[in-house]
Amino acid sequence: MTSPPLAPKLNGDATVYIVLSDFGPLGRAYVETDEAAASERDVVSNISSGQYPKPIRVVAFNTAEGWSRDVTEDMHKHC
Repeated sequence: MTSPPLAPKLNGDATVYIVLSDFGPLGRAYVETDEAAASERDVVSNISSGQYPKPIRVVAFNTAEGWSRDVTEDMHKHC
């Protein structure tokens, strides 16, 4: 008998963006983001409109392609 996979396979190939924010005395944390709002365009829009308190790093990853990278500088160019 085999075990079910830890996570279901995603349909399509999607790059996901997550934001590390500084919450002052509470510390830093990656902000929880809805799956449907984790695209580059959504993250740029959310940073520009102030929806992330003190964003300090943005990380992009694509598990289907097996990569991740810091895209903070790229985001600064768009905001």
